[in-house]
Amino acid sequence: MKRLLSACLLATAMTGGPAIAAEGESSPTASYSIGITGYVPVICRASLDVSVVPTNRGAMPLGHLQEFCNSPNGYQIFVDSSPELANATLVVGGRKVTLSASGPTLVSSSQGPAIASNNVVLQHANGASGSLSFRIVAL
Repeated sequence: MKRLLSACLLATAMTGGPAIAAEGESSPTASYSIGITGYVPVICRASLDVSVVPTNRGAMPLGHLQEFCNSPNGYQIFVDSSPELANATLVVGGRKVTLSASGPTLVSSSQGPAIASNNVVLQHANGASGSLSFRIVAL
């Protein structure tokens, strides 16, 4: 009997099951928990997919503004423009935005994370050349 009991204990220990030494006796049960915590960095990008823009009067297509931001609080996109483009109109996704003469101009805003692509057109009456720089700010 002693040899059979040792074999039974060894077999249950190898399989991870509970070992019962004798009838009526119980072994304590153990419980385990595993917690996993992850942190995702906030990544935000805004880029315009064009490199050369012809300078002419009227509407100048600038390509597509690609937006990506995973900030749970949202984000804002600003454009910084050179003084020559003051008061010109930037059309982003069909929405008109007048460029500021004295600082950055808010182009778009999102209340949460988003991925978007919007067509961008610059409307400038006098056809002067200038520069635009887009940036994204996580909230």
